[in-house]
Parts: sequence; structure tokens; C-alpha cells
Amino acid sequence: MHLKRLCGLVAGGLILAQPASAQEFDRTGWFADLEQMRDAMSLGYANMEWAASERQSLKTAWDTAYAAVGASTDDASARTALTRFASSFADGHVSVRWPAAAAQSGGAGPASPCAGLAPGGASDRQGAFPGMPGYEPVPGDDSAILAAGLVTVDGKRFGVLRIPAFGQFAFPEICNGIAAARSIGTACDEACLEDLEKAAHAEFVAIATRQLRALAAGEPDALIIDLARNGGGDDSSEAIARMVTRRPLRSARIGMMRTPAWTAKLDSDIEELTAMRPSLAAADRATVDGLIAQMTAARDETRTPCDRSPMWRDEPVSCSQLVETGLSATGWINGHDADQVRGKPWEALTFSLASYPYEAGIWDGPLYVVVDQGSASSAEQFASVLRDNDAAVIIGAPSFGAGCGHWLGGEPVRLNNSGGEVSMPDCVRYRADGANEVGGIVPDVLIPLRNNDTRQQRATRMRAALASLTITSP
Repeated sequence: MHLKRLCGLVAGGLILAQPASAQEFDRTGWFADLEQMRDAMSLGYANMEWAASERQSLKTAWDTAYAAVGASTDDASARTALTRFASSFADGHVSVRWPAAAAQSGGAGPASPCAGLAPGGASDRQGAFPGMPGYEPVPGDDSAILAAGLVTVDGKRFGVLRIPAFGQFAFPEICNGIAAARSIGTACDEACLEDLEKAAHAEFVAIATRQLRALAAGEPDALIIDLARNGGGDDSSEAIARMVTRRPLRSARIGMMRTPAWTAKLDSDIEELTAMRPSLAAADRATVDGLIAQMTAARDETRTPCDRSPMWRDEPVSCSQLVETGLSATGWINGHDADQVRGKPWEALTFSLASYPYEAGIWDGPLYVVVDQGSASSAEQFASVLRDNDAAVIIGAPSFGAGCGHWLGGEPVRLNNSGGEVSMPDCVRYRADGANEVGGIVPDVLIPLRNNDTRQQRATRMRAALASLTITSP
């Protein structure tokens, strides 16, 4: 079992759909669903402590939702009450998905095995910078995926790399191109799919590599990574962060949950490491023993849950449902120590960047990262790891605030009455100062970017901000 997780594109909001058929309204069942949702969050919602201390009274949130269900007159209004309860946490990874209106059947099957590996999701691929006077795009097919260009503002020359989402899954043409080149049809078994996904991950990073080299060749005074409206993605964010600086980047600490799912994951990883141990050289065996000890300590803590139910009454609790024992945003091997794991048998199990072959330090000059309210999840991970290691200056508007997502895959909780599926994050990513990343990224240089700005307005606001910048290395 290898280390895999998906943060996901989260900034699009909650997903609402109608049930397959109208049912007789049952308020009692909806109360049961609301209570099931509360209990599931008590056990498994990673940012519950943050929400209670930084955002809102959980008692007020619960009382408001309970009253709304009590006042509901049909299934639609009861659904709205639960949806609003989820959205009151303003957490991009908390959502309720309702049963689809109707299952669609028939028709042709998927034309490519990539249908499940790369469903798409990268919108606004160009961003605002091409709208600036004098913008010079980098030519070539790679710019259809990650647009790049050079622009001069008030005598300062900037290279700009636009990343609308992190990971190959948001760009179906990457996977489809590899499948076509290899003549892979729909008869692609699990091993075939894993190999195809790995190749697509590598190609996404390769595209970023080529675009960064093209920009560096233009000898700009500074590089801008444009993450405006980037809703997230996967751990390619950590790989590409290392490509735009030569500073060693220490990845964020991760808090995991005291849940059976985390216990099972750690049990599996311990078993896999233990199995490879006898064949290792003495020095490697010592390293693996250290990893096993860390995982065992974490596993033992996950077996003892914390009762957080008093928090719904705004009462204190004397424990935490979070466990922090050495796991980082890049796995049990922190990205700062990448060289220690390269080529080792346990690399894929303990280091998430093993899936993303990257070249560190392609760019080594002044670096700016643009974020706005649409920047979430992996986009925030990218910005924070660079900022917390003093490798970049963040510009733009405060980010969405999603933080760590679904480390274990994001298996939702199915509500017994309505069939709604509740999704919530199972991990916390901590900033260097100890803050939960779900609080969002506040830029060093604020630019009044608004969600309803046109492309022209955003380009005008960005150009004015760049004109006022004094370029310095972070």
C-alpha cells in the first residue's frame, strides 16, 4: 500500500442534487440524519477544534441547524438545513452530496481508461496576465496546460507561470495522450492503470519543468506563480514548489485523527515496512526501524479516541482528537530530507513525492506567488510551504481556507435516512507558526482582487501592484 491521497478541487462549493423520487416527508428521519452528521464530525472532522476556537460557537451552529430541521416542511427544506450546517464551517473540504436526480444508463462506455484517472477540472487556464499590455506568451503545446509568458511592468520584467490546478487529474489530455501513444484501450487492468497514472503524474511535472526552463531562459527579474482561482489538486504542489527555489523546504507538520481508518492505514504501513526489513542492509534496517517506531506510536494513539461531544454544548474538553507524531505533508519522510530516501525500497510508502520526479531549483531568483479567494487546498499548501521557508513573497487576496484534505481518500459518511454523503477532512496541515492552514493564507502584499472581477479588472489591478513592487529576494 503506497502513500496516496487527494486534496481535491474544493472551491466550487457544495454539490446539490435532487433525490431520484419524491418521498413522504419524515422530519424524524432528518433529525436522525442531523445527529448522525454531528456524531460523525465529533469523531472524524479534523478541523473541529479550529472551528470552535476561531470561527463560531458549535452550540449555536448546532442549535441553528436543529431549529431549521424542526421548521422544515418538506425534504427540500430539510436538505437545505443540513447543507447550511455544513457550509457554516466555511471549510472547503466539508460538504454534503445528495443522491443524484436519476441514474443515467446506456450509451457508449468510456473511450479511454483515463476517464477515472483524469476527470478534468482545470478552469481559467490562462489567468489574468495574458490581458496585460506587452505580455509575451511562451509558444508550444505545453502552454495549453500551464500557460507561461513574460511581461514588463514599469521597467521590471516578470516571468509568469499559470497553474490553474495541481495534478494530472485536472487535465484529461495528458493521460489521454499517453494512453494513445501506448495504444492502451479500455481493457486496462489495475496494474495498467497504476502505471498510466504514474506516467501522467510525471508528464504533468515535466510540463512544469519545460515551462520553467523557458521562462528562466528569458532572464526575467522575478518569477510569478499565478495560483488565483486554483482550487487545489494533489502533492505535485510540493514537487513544483521545490522546482522554483534552491532553498531546502521543510514541509508542514500533519495532524492525523484518532479514528479506526487511521489505525488501519498505519497497521498496513507498519506491516509492509516490517516485511521488507529482513532483506535490508544494517544501516537501512535502522532507518526503517525508526520509521516503524514513529508509526507504531501514532497507531497506538489513534486507538484511543477523544470524546469531543461537549464541544457542541460549548463546553471544554481535556483531550484532542488529533495526533501529531512525525508525519509531514510529504509523508513520514519530510521533503527537507528527500535525498535520504531516494531509490530506497520504502520510498513510495513513506514519501509522497516519489510519484513526481522533479528537478529542484530550476528557478533561483525573486519569487512571487499570487493567491486569491479561489486558491484552496493544494494551492494553499504550495504557497505556505514556500512562505514558511522564506522562499517566496505571497501577493494577492486572502485565500479560500481549505487546508489539508482527504489523506486517506475521503470516504464519505452515508446518512441513513436521506442517503446524503457527508465529506470532511481527516488531517490538519500546520503552518510554521503552529496555525492551522484551514485559516487561509494572508498575502504579504494585498491586492484588491475580487471574485466577480472580470479578466480585464484583474489584469489592471495586478499590473498596478507589480508596478509598485520593489523586487527583492525573499
